[in-house]
Amino acid sequence: MHAGFFTCADPVSFVPTQIHTLEMTEKRLALLQHGMQSLGADFVAGALLSPGVVNAARVDGWDQISVVRDGSLAAEGLVDAVNVVAVEPDGSGCVLANFRTPGTTLRSPENWLLRRVFRHFLAAHRLRRNQRRTSAPPDSADAIFDSNGRIHHASGAAVDPGLRAALRVAVTESESARGRRRKSDPYGALDAWECLVAGRWTLATTGPSRRFSLVN
Repeated sequence: MHAGFFTCADPVSFVPTQIHTLEMTEKRLALLQHGMQSLGADFVAGALLSPGVVNAARVDGWDQISVVRDGSLAAEGLVDAVNVVAVEPDGSGCVLANFRTPGTTLRSPENWLLRRVFRHFLAAHRLRRNQRRTSAPPDSADAIFDSNGRIHHASGAAVDPGLRAALRVAVTESESARGRRRKSDPYGALDAWECLVAGRWTLATTGPSRRFSLVN
């Protein structure tokens, strides 16, 4: 499994900026790095310019990637990958990839799960970028609740009673997804944890007190 950050304003301007891997040999990492430097416009357009979940080997241009074309990637058992992509309108993005056996088709539960995980992946990417752009401290928030839904701080749009009620529901629902429900109803637990509330708020845990920040 690996994750990477990139900039890509259009299909011909893809530039990888960081690559992080989990349990990958140096040889495989070198192949991965070399391959990412040789992605064609067709593959970039089909696999990286739109947020979502995609089988890389089914995207036009996969066979033209240098390490795929010469067989070196397949020789290492890296023959297909499921990519989860988050990309912003300005072309900055990130991708999480898990290599799989050739021709593997995602079952409906797997597809459902990945698409919901992707929503949180994209929200985390947006939050990370927003914190880099602002001078506010990383633990600042427009609203802070405790795990029981009691509010401890609100500013800006979060002072609106209707929005605060929506945020409180998101906090209590996510809290219910942390307990036994993770084992008894894992899909329901994931579905209960909203990645964005009212299309603009991201829920994050802050500190050992398990208070919650909802960052606009």
